[in-house]
This record gives sequence, C-alpha cells and structure tokens, in this order.
Amino acid sequence: MNMPTRVVIADDHPFIRFGLRELLSSHEDIELVGEASDGCEAVALWQELRPDIGLFDLRMPTLDGVQALQRIREQDPQAAVIILTTLVRDVDIERALDAGARAYQCKDAATSELVACIRSVRAGAPQELDRMKSRLSSRLEDETLTARESNVLRRIAYGWTNQKVAEDLGIGEGTVKTHLKRVYDKLGAHNRTEAVAFARRKGLL
Repeated sequence: MNMPTRVVIADDHPFIRFGLRELLSSHEDIELVGEASDGCEAVALWQELRPDIGLFDLRMPTLDGVQALQRIREQDPQAAVIILTTLVRDVDIERALDAGARAYQCKDAATSELVACIRSVRAGAPQELDRMKSRLSSRLEDETLTARESNVLRRIAYGWTNQKVAEDLGIGEGTVKTHLKRVYDKLGAHNRTEAVAFARRKGLL
C-alpha cells in the first residue's frame, strides 16, 4: 500500500487552516502533518518535518508564501509547494514560477480541484505547472503593444502631455487618449505612471 502524501499547510487565518484540515482529513491518501500561521513558521516546519507537499497562502506575515518557498528551496531544491491565493494575478504567477512553485490554487476552488492538484503534484505530473505557464504566456501575448502604442507610451515616459505627443506624432489628441486607454487595458494599469512603470518592468520600454 502506498504511503499517504504528507502535507504541511501555512495560512495566517485560523478559519482557513481549519477548513483545510477538515478537507484533508477526509482523504485517506493525504495526511496533514503540520500547520503554520506565517512564513517563518512554514520554513521551520518544513525543515523539521520534510513533508511531501506544502500548501502555502500567498499573503502571510513575516514571509509570504513565495518568500517562504524560496527559503525552503535553498536547503531543499526539490520542495513541492502549491501556492494558495484569493485572487490569481499574473504578477503572482510569475513570482511563484520564479520561486519554483509546482502549482497554484484559488481558495474558492472546489475541494475536488485542490485534492486533484495535490495528487497531481505528488505524482510529478506536469499539468499544473504547465497551466501556470500557459496562463502567464497568454497574458504576456495580450500585453504586446503595437508600434503606435509603444511610440505614445515612450513619449509619455518622457513626461510629455497628450497634446505634445499628438503634435510630435502628427495625430489628434483624442487618438493619443485612445492609444493610452488600450495601453492601460493591456498592462492592467490605472494611470500614466503605472503604465510606464509596468512597461519598464516588463521590458516594453
């Protein structure tokens, strides 16, 4: 008979830990071996118990889930951690991938999805990791700026007004605003400052 998958959970909300505890206890092939309330505790528990899988909340005190995973993988490069989130953002997926997370799951996902994810990661199946990469890749494709949008944003980065951008490019000021709106939508920005910062971080400027 195969040994159950030994799991450590880390979440700063007692109610979430209780829910995960109840969920995991109903499956014979999964054994909860430890609970942590913050990132530092998660790192210490991992070093002590060497579980098969960790379920780490993304946002926790002292160290968040990704930072805790980074610390753990310094000593245990093969550590398998699933990041739990309330809202899946592409920047969080990117951080999780860079840190070596095996999967992510929304906290409001069906219990069957979380259990299936644990079993998949335990079996070494690549589906969950591929899903993370696919989502991020699709988003990056959506973020690609047209040549005109790049020209507009580059001038905005200089601190130019919409009117000056329009005059320099030989287009109407309303057209500049339209291009900027598309840039905001693609980058998930709310204003000019965010758009420039996001574009620089992603290497688009």
